[in-house]
Amino acid sequence: MYMIFLKSTELKFKNEGYSKCQSIFNEKIEKQKRIFDEKARGLVRNLDKKEQLIKDLLLMLQKEKNKPNKDPDYINTLEKSIYVLQEDYKNLAEFSANNVLQSKGIPTQVKLLE
Repeated sequence: MYMIFLKSTELKFKNEGYSKCQSIFNEKIEKQKRIFDEKARGLVRNLDKKEQLIKDLLLMLQKEKNKPNKDPDYINTLEKSIYVLQEDYKNLAEFSANNVLQSKGIPTQVKLLE
């Protein structure tokens, strides 16, 4: 009977240790994700301005294409600028800690196995 009590106590302490480690790891991961997300939100705050700039450039491009004396270099520059801004906008819109971590194969939560 004394052995059983000792084993159940050891098992209890072992499980508590796993639980504490899991909790500590997950808290640290969540803290880092919150910090990362706050920084990401700082970058994303200008998305509306970027979207408006894309719209303005698209209008300029349309006007330039409708002109009788078109400037191909100017049109090409506008098209490239719009493309770069659209890609940047798309990347920033999908920016979050979970997305970045998961895309690199890094777990976003830790579950310890016994």
